[in-house]
Amino acid sequence: MVKTSLTTIICLPKHIEKFFDKEISRIYKQYGKTRLSGDADGVYYNVPHITLFSMGNCVKNKELISKKLDQILVKQEPIQIKLKKLICFKRDKIAHVVVEVEKSKELQGLHELMYSELKDLVEPKDSFEDEFVLNKFKPHLTIIASIPEKLCEQIKNEIVFESSKFMAIEVGIKLKEQGKKAKMYKRLDFIGF
Repeated sequence: MVKTSLTTIICLPKHIEKFFDKEISRIYKQYGKTRLSGDADGVYYNVPHITLFSMGNCVKNKELISKKLDQILVKQEPIQIKLKKLICFKRDKIAHVVVEVEKSKELQGLHELMYSELKDLVEPKDSFEDEFVLNKFKPHLTIIASIPEKLCEQIKNEIVFESSKFMAIEVGIKLKEQGKKAKMYKRLDFIGF
């Protein structure tokens, strides 16, 4: 059975999204499918994003999740996001090139609100009890995921990046089926946008 993961994310402004899309394409052309482990055919199927809450295989609940997000965002003011620096995040011999995101009170609050409002819709029910929720939330912008640990530092050093800030005004629902390009199911505006 093919699983599709659902993740609530901060949507990036178009110019930042395009910049990282271009960098990802360049890296994939340079290293090719034989050296990057993510997806078998050498195409990077994810999209640059800042995860708010990774909810697992709960696609059947996407409409209800969307409605709850609409209710949450009615009261949500835009949040300033500060992209700090590129780092290699390593876990079990696999690494991810990510940009550290400053953990502001507002960003932490939005994460906690999403967790409290959406946790009952997570599938399987125990999947949200991991190291990335509530006080363990580590906001980051995923650039390239699931690459060999030995290549992470080399790739990180090849990406041209300067710290920057932007106002987050949209949250998205990202769907990712293994072996297929990630899709934005829905983009939702913060109050006033």
